[in-house]
Amino acid sequence: MKKIAYLLCALLLSTPTLAAEWSFVGQDIEPFFFQDDKLQTNGIFKDVANEICAKIHNNCSFTIMPFRRSLESVSSGVATFVGPLALTPD
Repeated sequence: MKKIAYLLCALLLSTPTLAAEWSFVGQDIEPFFFQDDKLQTNGIFKDVANEICAKIHNNCSFTIMPFRRSLESVSSGVATFVGPLALTPD
């Protein structure tokens, strides 16, 4: 858990993005980033990212979507970050 938090902190703090809102997109990888029964985004990744955003006074939004669409969203500037990343059978 600590390794994930350190990695996420390093990633977020090393980015040149200074926008007032960061948009996180990524695939459903429970327990890191997933939608619950009420379609709310949850997970360890979201919790850590929210803590970092609160510390630097940024707003964060989170969206679950397929990996390729996540990459396209970041490439086109619609989203700020893709994560978490994991190898999946898909």
